[in-house]
Amino acid sequence: PLFILSYLKIVMYVPALLAAGALAGTATASTTSCPKACSLSTNPFKWIPYHSVSRVATCSQPMLLDFALYNPLNDSQTHSTIYACTTEEEDTSTSSVAKRAVVAVNSTSTTSSVNFELGTWGSAVDSADDQLQKALTDLEAYMVSDTDRNFMFAYSGQAVIGLYIGGRYDPSTTAATLAGLMRSSLSSEGSFNQMALQSCGSTANYMVGLAISLDGDLPAVQQLVKTWSEAGCVTGFDSFDSNTDLTATLATVAPLRSNSATLAARDDTCSTVQVVSGDSCTSLVTECGITSTEFYDYNTASDLCSTLAVGQYVCCSSGDLPDYSPQPYSNGTCYTYLVESGDSCSTIAASNSLTVDDIDSFNNHTWGWLGCDDLQAGENICLSSGDPPFPAPVTGATCGPQVPGTTANGTDYDEWATLNPCSLNACCDVWGECGTTPEFCTITESTTGAPGTAEADTNGCISNCGLDIVNNSTAPDEFFAIGYFESFNVERSCLTMDASMIDTSKYTHIIFAFGTINSDYSISINQTDQFEQFLNLTDVKKVVSFGGWDFSTSSDTYTIFREGVTSTNRALLAQNIGDFVSQYGIDGVDFDWEYPGEPDIPGIPAGSDEDGTNYVAFLKEVRSAIGTDKTLSIAMPASYWYLRGFPVADINDIVDFIVYMTYDLHGQWDYGNTSADDGCADGNCLRSHVNLTETTYALSMVTKAGADSNKLMVGVSSYG
Repeated sequence: PLFILSYLKIVMYVPALLAAGALAGTATASTTSCPKACSLSTNPFKWIPYHSVSRVATCSQPMLLDFALYNPLNDSQTHSTIYACTTEEEDTSTSSVAKRAVVAVNSTSTTSSVNFELGTWGSAVDSADDQLQKALTDLEAYMVSDTDRNFMFAYSGQAVIGLYIGGRYDPSTTAATLAGLMRSSLSSEGSFNQMALQSCGSTANYMVGLAISLDGDLPAVQQLVKTWSEAGCVTGFDSFDSNTDLTATLATVAPLRSNSATLAARDDTCSTVQVVSGDSCTSLVTECGITSTEFYDYNTASDLCSTLAVGQYVCCSSGDLPDYSPQPYSNGTCYTYLVESGDSCSTIAASNSLTVDDIDSFNNHTWGWLGCDDLQAGENICLSSGDPPFPAPVTGATCGPQVPGTTANGTDYDEWATLNPCSLNACCDVWGECGTTPEFCTITESTTGAPGTAEADTNGCISNCGLDIVNNSTAPDEFFAIGYFESFNVERSCLTMDASMIDTSKYTHIIFAFGTINSDYSISINQTDQFEQFLNLTDVKKVVSFGGWDFSTSSDTYTIFREGVTSTNRALLAQNIGDFVSQYGIDGVDFDWEYPGEPDIPGIPAGSDEDGTNYVAFLKEVRSAIGTDKTLSIAMPASYWYLRGFPVADINDIVDFIVYMTYDLHGQWDYGNTSADDGCADGNCLRSHVNLTETTYALSMVTKAGADSNKLMVGVSSYG
């Protein structure tokens, strides 16, 4: 490791002295691969966002998904934001859904008979029936509970379903009817790789469709739903079926017409309807419920019928067309609009008396603005001139301005990136996630250059960026080589080593692992014969370590560190350690608590948020008890997940050196963990327990957190 950083000291582990895991503990990550339950919110923008289809696929539980319909998920030149929630424990049984659907049907008086057609691609599939039925039921249940939606997606195993319901049909009852038709078809015809059940109307308002992929092809399902939303009828099936059995009665809703008294300040404006995909002047006459003569009297533009745009308003009564263009707020902030999943810049512009160029020009400094060709659902954008809006909160964000509950607090938009910095001064990416590797720490620039954005297929970085090893300007007074002697190795049946066998010419320090802290905070040694031989070593500094993986995580002893460092007990424990140092004339003490504030080690409760602060106070007491002529050190994990509980900068100011556990980075404990190894989505890669690249990243992490490089002892295991 000398070639890693010339100023770093070295800590070596004596062969046969340290069993795997004794110091490093588990390397299993605790981040879950699945989002939270859908029952927490029916609003998709409060679900967990993922940024690739492959990330969604790592969750094995059934999910509901929402995303920007017009932003292709398989386009490498755009970004993906896929909002997801799990339905694993939801009450989405067919009977409960049916009861809710009946209530909705009874509230709707107008119905229409609609013919459907079923098309399929590929071969018959038998293995995904349970997944498909679960996805169907989940989608149906959601549409019953949230009637404001007209499209949604469900994902269960390899089954992906997309639903589209035109604006003139009641969403909840239509979803139930469509699901019932599909179940009947599956029962009689079986399932295929891809399927589409559709009814093609004259405009998007009268389109209804249900798309299925049993290959997990979410982009393909997205494209089918997009086709229906644009009033297109899906074609090109391998097999096609249209018969009288595919007929259903759907509940309809009245067309939405604006009221000039509420939507415009002037009394001489007309009532309006909005253009949808597939509309013509003829269909708009019908929507307005007026004659053609009246329609053209109210809408006099000669090119109106040839220039109709989705979202555009037309008059259904006499009067001027209202001006829907928004104005800035009184505080100078632009008029702020939350982008919906079915939006495009063209529809937003047409709905607000703007042009697409207007929207682009308003959002040069808007957080997360990736341009009209890469519009992200759930983001705040400007629809007028003015200061950029504060970005919308993102569920699960841990850093940056989009952490839920964050406010601007008088900061300017160019300072928002510094809000909610990551613990340990780790990198924060544009999605509000903390990390210490290039995917989190590399600044990239989007085509817009707006704040909070990154180049396509990257996560960018907004704060504490870079992977440099810092605090590296001063060399240590001397270089150390430290060996840990695992005293209880003598209890093994083979491959044992006696303390007297240590070649002290190769080390500057030997650390005896471990002394024992008893439940009454007295100090003792279990392997007394090995300890006596350790004390007899010459020409080397002799240090005793307390703790270790087993001591820190065993159900019998894990509370000793946690309670020993509290204000009630820390003075007693520190004094007992000081007395122990004096009694045996050793050269220092070392602590290996794994780990303060740990959140998820199996078999014991999570640690406290106060552990780290208490640890610092305890180390100060120990320093006072042993004096400055003895060394004081601690072990730290080379894992961001577990290092977060250590107040690194404060500890650095107290100790003489830090034993940095840059080993056991990978092992059998990683198997099946999809987050443990970069580039190993299946969690089944065999990686070395040491790695130069990861060690460099770890050194960057700990020095950015406040450790001086000349106090770091880089761990290199040598098991035997």
